[in-house]
Amino acid sequence: GKRKVLLLSLFCSTISLIAFGLAENLFQLILFRGSNGFFAGTVSVCQAIVADVTTIEDRAGKMALIMAAYGVGVVVGPALAGFLACYGFTAVCFVAACCTFGNFAFAMWQLPEIKPEAESCDVSKKQLAEIGEEEMTTSSQMREIIRLMIVDPIIGPIFMINLLSNVGMGAFLGVTALLAHDIYSIDAAGVGRIYCAAGVAMVFFQGVVTKPVSEAIGEYYSVAVGAALRGASFALCAGWVADWVPWIGSIMVVASGALIDPCTASVVSKNTKENCSGVALGAFSALASLGSFLGPLASGWLYEIAPVLPFWICSGLMVACFMATFRAQIAHVQRSRRKASVQVALLPEDLGGESSSEDSMVARISSKQELMIRAGSYTNSFTLPIPLATMAKTNSIQRQGSRLSLASASSDNMVPLLSGENIEKTLARRLSLS
Repeated sequence: GKRKVLLLSLFCSTISLIAFGLAENLFQLILFRGSNGFFAGTVSVCQAIVADVTTIEDRAGKMALIMAAYGVGVVVGPALAGFLACYGFTAVCFVAACCTFGNFAFAMWQLPEIKPEAESCDVSKKQLAEIGEEEMTTSSQMREIIRLMIVDPIIGPIFMINLLSNVGMGAFLGVTALLAHDIYSIDAAGVGRIYCAAGVAMVFFQGVVTKPVSEAIGEYYSVAVGAALRGASFALCAGWVADWVPWIGSIMVVASGALIDPCTASVVSKNTKENCSGVALGAFSALASLGSFLGPLASGWLYEIAPVLPFWICSGLMVACFMATFRAQIAHVQRSRRKASVQVALLPEDLGGESSSEDSMVARISSKQELMIRAGSYTNSFTLPIPLATMAKTNSIQRQGSRLSLASASSDNMVPLLSGENIEKTLARRLSLS
């Protein structure tokens, strides 16, 4: 379960930080720092838990709160380390270990085992197999995620955006201090103040701005706006020299992540199977870490060629992210027109009086506009005489006399679904749809 993974990661991170503080040579420093990084996937686990317990409508906002909490740590952590620096490196590591162990104890005490709604429903493995679903092992989940990264028109672009945006962010963090010193003569303390202001801005945007913006314009357009802002910020740092540029540029680069990071994570969780969400978000976080690793390496080499070159390159990467967002948005619209789902309850007479079978009923709408029903020994299918594009835009089906009607999700108007004198002999007698 995700709770056990989170607890294990926090406990092993605590041990790694203690060992890191006691390291006596470079090899031990690299070893223990690497082990700490190996168990540092707590953010992706928390995102997977949030995906399990939130509705689709609220997911982006709740993901933003996770990143806002992360942003608080980014701001408070360096400040606390600076305060403790006079006591030595070991003291800093031990305090960090205490903070991590405090997280472990709090999670042990307060966090229950979380099961997504899809996992807690009363549907047997045999019934899932009958309609084409199956329980997935970890290896099959990884294969599924890799396949989606390669061929899926939504997951592929979103993962690419995640990688490129983190390459840009890593490059920015890698050379901004150099640019501030060489161009603006800002010392280390001044750079620290700039980063602190940027961190505060990120917390504010994650906690206040992300949810209303994503609800107003949608997650895909939110990512596009974030990519455009970050690209413009990189271009500003590269093409304009003024005392305010390091401040405004840094704040905009960091704050734009409030629109990119939680919205992309939310899109990934929505477009992968429920039993793959944890692995998908883990792979998503791993790709972000890869970008954060590659960015500083590349930016240092580019900075030697020209100080502003890394910023122009990163601006170009964000243009690619901006374009990829619209590719994913188009695919999302196309997919929503051919996918739909309804909750169906069979009437007792349709089950031959076996009312207990009603609880284990499984239903789905296939891509051929057929409603597939399986419940106990009962099996049937019905061809739906409406486009799936109409089904995808609705949230309920109601019966009014001899007419089944579709309730629009955006208005109170009823769209005719089925009508006619023979309806009582077909679908209406067999199904009670809600």
